[in-house]
Amino acid sequence: MDNLNLGFGVALNLTQSFKISFHLPRYVVPYFVPRLDELSQLIRFLAPSHASERRKVYVIHGLGGAGKTQLMLEFARSYKTDYTSIFWLNGATEDLLRQSLLDTASRIASGPIVEALQKYATAQKESSESQELASGPSGSTTASIPSLLQAVISAVRDWLEFGGNKKWLLLFDNVDREFPSPTGDSDAYDLAKYIPSADHGAVLITTRHLPLCSLGDKSMTLTKMSEEQGLQVLAERSGYNLSGMDGFSVNAKLC
Repeated sequence: MDNLNLGFGVALNLTQSFKISFHLPRYVVPYFVPRLDELSQLIRFLAPSHASERRKVYVIHGLGGAGKTQLMLEFARSYKTDYTSIFWLNGATEDLLRQSLLDTASRIASGPIVEALQKYATAQKESSESQELASGPSGSTTASIPSLLQAVISAVRDWLEFGGNKKWLLLFDNVDREFPSPTGDSDAYDLAKYIPSADHGAVLITTRHLPLCSLGDKSMTLTKMSEEQGLQVLAERSGYNLSGMDGFSVNAKLC
């Protein structure tokens, strides 16, 4: 069946009705140095394939500054026309993740999501207007905002889990806090509850926290760049031709 109307848009071609353009996060760098071996691993496992429509979860682990986010984004940019939708989500804290999901919802023209967004926006407006009054915000309005936000997030999850919507990619970036937290970190949260359970779609996670690799069907640990890769970054940023030079020669040239 090529056309369907089940509340997720009017009667449209199923693939087209779920097509949403990919938006880059603001801090993407312009000088990505290809890490071809690692990128090939992502491609072999995550790239959309008619051979398998099962859900795929891949975790990139590594120290801060290793290039996890840039590798994630390079894969997404390379395959942005192969997925019907790609969403980058800030996983640094649960609040930031939920805000990312709210931003994602605003880009999806699905009836249930639009309705949930309207209710959330109305409650936010009423709360803001109440705060301007001497009496302060309405208790019932303030209390309803978290539940209405959860309704938006649930509607997004339902959209991702819908049977006709199979070729999406979720990018959970910077999920670095251990859960449960042994130190009582209030920003630690359970990422697993935000990963759609439907057996389709793809998920890519970046983290500094090695145990989070258990969430993936497959994972890699991204190590520091080789000297050759580091020189390539330096060449692109400095504008110098550093080909064939070693670290000592580069240091002499730049100093």
